[in-house]
Amino acid sequence: MKILLVKHNLNVGGGAEYFTISVIRALKELGHKVYLLTDIVPSTQRIRHLFGIEIVPDAIIVPRTIELIKKLPRSMYRDRLIWLTLGLATRDLTRNHQFNLVFFTHCDSPYVIFPYNTNVHAICYIHYPYVFRLRNLVIEAHRKPIKAIAHLPLSIADPCISYIAIKRHHNITVLCNSRFTAKAIEHLYKLKAHILYPPARVEPYLGRIISQKDKDPNTVITIARISPEKQLENTIKLASMLPEKYRVIICGGLSDEPREKKYFNQLHELISKLKLENRVTILTNVRVDELASLLMRSSIYFHPTQSEHFGLAPIEALAAKTLPIVPLNSGIGEALPKYLTYTNLYDAVRKILIYSNKAVEIASKLRKLTSYFTYDAFKLRFSKIINTLTP
Repeated sequence: MKILLVKHNLNVGGGAEYFTISVIRALKELGHKVYLLTDIVPSTQRIRHLFGIEIVPDAIIVPRTIELIKKLPRSMYRDRLIWLTLGLATRDLTRNHQFNLVFFTHCDSPYVIFPYNTNVHAICYIHYPYVFRLRNLVIEAHRKPIKAIAHLPLSIADPCISYIAIKRHHNITVLCNSRFTAKAIEHLYKLKAHILYPPARVEPYLGRIISQKDKDPNTVITIARISPEKQLENTIKLASMLPEKYRVIICGGLSDEPREKKYFNQLHELISKLKLENRVTILTNVRVDELASLLMRSSIYFHPTQSEHFGLAPIEALAAKTLPIVPLNSGIGEALPKYLTYTNLYDAVRKILIYSNKAVEIASKLRKLTSYFTYDAFKLRFSKIINTLTP
């Protein structure tokens, strides 16, 4: 098949980007031609640096009007214009070229799919509906009232556009990454989404022999993009609650987006405020092999993001025999035993103190769970879905 794949900015280097790259790889290996429609040409060097793999679409398409939009001040409104432009380009490309399938690999925002009205079947992969993220901004209006007022029109428009964009199309297959997200989609769109768990980078660890002596029982690690929605301040607060012997490492991709750089500085300010300079380290854009070494040396992985749709890092941590402690109310919480979940930071601290000296023993018993998230297992599940859509 000739497939048009739509995803904005693969250079961000997060889970959605790794999922997209894995989809491209799987489609190519299955014998399909893949055309990537995006807003910026992916940096092969950065993707190799962060993920250890290369992106290999047959062609990369960037709409000309994108550059004009990017000259506007950065805002949520500009983001929506970019998504809308990609949606319009998708519509035009599918009308003028013989594509057999369109795959929106990051369909959280309805704007990217709203203009789509051709007869070509589309797959819409939703990591988590953007409407709910925007709702959180409105809920926190007391903290940033001016920002909340500026986003008020979007908080009204987004749910309406979301509902219309998805419900008006009968030629779309909706996929998502967890039961947690599926429930949100059912609540918002009143439709059932098929769950396709994303692949995690577990293969580098599964062939290794990792014992307790390889671990530092007093090291806790968090891996997440340096971005406000990842709630990395929770990891820093956790460090302040742990005994002084514990060291905490935060690893994450940092882009050149002003909001992410501002957040990075705010994290350092919090570290200074809590006097944790000698106990908390933030490492950015760490090479994939260096990240693996850090993960294998740590005993505990702490996932700070409450209500996150999923999370690849806890699965990768388990493969490295680093015991993950994750939020109960999250997509990743459904993939792990309940005793590895927490409801608040005090609960997380308690579990870290209990498990840090026997992390390898517990993780070894649970390691087999990670085989479900290998690339090959993902490719098999994904190929079955693609086969049902083959003309």
